Amino acid sequence: MIRYLEAEEKGRTRALWNEAFPEDSVSFGDYYYKEKTKDNRILVCEEEGRIVAMLQRNPYAVSMRGDVRTCDYIVGVATAVSERHKGHMRSLLLTMLRDMQEERMPFAFLMPARESLYYPYDFRFVFDQPRWVLGYNKDLRRTPLEGSALYKELADWQNAWLKRQYEVFAVRDPAYLERMEKELKSENGFVNLIYEDDWFIGMESEWGLRNGSCGICIQGSATGPWRVQSRPSWPGSYVCRNL
Repeated sequence: MIRYLEAEEKGRTRALWNEAFPEDSVSFGDYYYKEKTKDNRILVCEEEGRIVAMLQRNPYAVSMRGDVRTCDYIVGVATAVSERHKGHMRSLLLTMLRDMQEERMPFAFLMPARESLYYPYDFRFVFDQPRWVLGYNKDLRRTPLEGSALYKELADWQNAWLKRQYEVFAVRDPAYLERMEKELKSENGFVNLIYEDDWFIGMESEWGLRNGSCGICIQGSATGPWRVQSRPSWPGSYVCRNL
């Protein structure tokens, strides 16, 4: 049987998550099942009361040339080892896509382990997330982000920065930044504000338990554009399906 879980049932998928994603820390799993399941939807395939496959629809406010709509980021796509190659995930994906069409959702997106797995369902590559390293500057100063006092200002700044760079992006707000900080802390990570002298130029975040993976968001500094150097692409690319 394929169905969406009720809020009080979502924790039943934790065992399948742990089986499918053993690289995730326990602390990250605790964060995810406490925070992200507050507003997501989990579609499962059950057999005799046992969850054998799942996917999770995490909603994001997405700006598309200024038009803000809710689009789902698909995560937690998993099938129990003993139940693979039986068509469970195909059934889940087709059900999800039909539901999204009925909901008039503009598109859905995900970061696949292998892009080819989703091509039969009309997902296509849209973005290879870059990584960056700051160029040296003796006047660089980092200050840890602590607490929520600057969430609103930082969200506004990020949205303005993203709007200059992209036509489509996930909208930031204080709740987004609060959740981001909780996620980072679950993996011994952090958020730093970056200054050149006393001029705020950007922010960086790092997931401490995930091989030092980091994200950097930089604007022009008081003396000109901040120098950045690209690193190899993020381990994973985004694919998207129009609905």
